[in-house]
Amino acid sequence: MTVQTLYRWGSVVTVVTALIFAAAAVSLIIIPDGGLANPVAPALYYFGLILIVPTYITIYAAQAQTAGKLGFAGFLMSVIGSILYSAPIFVLMAGTSGVSTWHDLWAFAMGNILPLGATIFLIGSILLGVATRRVGVFPRSAGLLLIIGSSLWLVAFYISVPFLLSIANLSSAIALTWMGVSVYPRRESFPVQQTA
Repeated sequence: MTVQTLYRWGSVVTVVTALIFAAAAVSLIIIPDGGLANPVAPALYYFGLILIVPTYITIYAAQAQTAGKLGFAGFLMSVIGSILYSAPIFVLMAGTSGVSTWHDLWAFAMGNILPLGATIFLIGSILLGVATRRVGVFPRSAGLLLIIGSSLWLVAFYISVPFLLSIANLSSAIALTWMGVSVYPRRESFPVQQTA
């Protein structure tokens, strides 16, 4: 995949994020009680806050060389803030869905968001490990460890085996550490374009 393709996908995500936030703004106007009478507006804001992360990555990447320390600080604060902000928005979404107690909130989160989020995260990590092995920019063994760790983690998530989850986390941690250490001395020699 080329850098241009990544930017194209990033621009699509950016437009989708903008449309989600626009829909959320309209829903606040047309839904009684400022949109807090049902979960539509909070859900739109919640998904918008999730998509703002790749949106800001795209925006920052496009101007990283000229944005300087201030641009990086803004990017970092925006991403961290959107992640933190999404948690209370999730609670608001749950509350407008009829959740009234902590137990109900826990059940809402465990039944709706946790399985979806974990599955997407772990399948994405497996695919990243496969790509790492294919491309060879990072050590291929690190990609294999990421595949193994993420696969075990996915299984452990659904069958709830703490020992298996520990092995999965250690494998993933070793893979990420290996990639992180290998990127530092070679950061200038990474290819700008990769073919898929």
